Amino acid sequence: MVEPFGVEEKFYSELEFLKIEYPERVVQDVEFYKCRFSECYFFKTRFIDCEFENCTFEKCDLSLIALTGSRLLDVEFTDTKILGVDWTLLKKPYRFSFNRCKLDNSSFFRMELNSLNMIECSAREADFIEANLTKMVFAYTDLYHSRFNGANLSFANFSNAINYSIDPNQCKLKKTIFTMPEAMQLLSAFDVVIK
Repeated sequence: MVEPFGVEEKFYSELEFLKIEYPERVVQDVEFYKCRFSECYFFKTRFIDCEFENCTFEKCDLSLIALTGSRLLDVEFTDTKILGVDWTLLKKPYRFSFNRCKLDNSSFFRMELNSLNMIECSAREADFIEANLTKMVFAYTDLYHSRFNGANLSFANFSNAINYSIDPNQCKLKKTIFTMPEAMQLLSAFDVVIK
């Protein structure tokens, strides 16, 4: 198997990685700057102490990757499968966004995700407990069975998001945007009858 990331090479700049298959491997202490990953397969790959800056991932499979001590700065994920990832392992600061991605069973527990975009995604059974989601955009995202207890949802945008269950007594809501009919779910925390 050809090694896409050489043992000696620790810095990659403005390169395109196309259809790289590198499952269940370890990539450590490598920096990627303005790189594009397209149709790559990194299932269960461990990225340890790596840095991705101004990079894009398109149509990749990053399911069950580990990002231990790694940093993402202005990274965009588009049409990418990223199931079961523990994002809390990232090193601060981090800035990233998701468009049309599958993020089911991911953990964002207690993370600072203010102003992050998660648009047209599937984030089913994701953990957002006690996270700061101020100004985060969840537009058109499926949040089935995702957990938000203790989260700060001030100014967050849930326009056309579906299947969320948010208890207003358990979250901070201020100028949070919801759209009908899903907004009716907010009343499920109260003992009321709607006719």
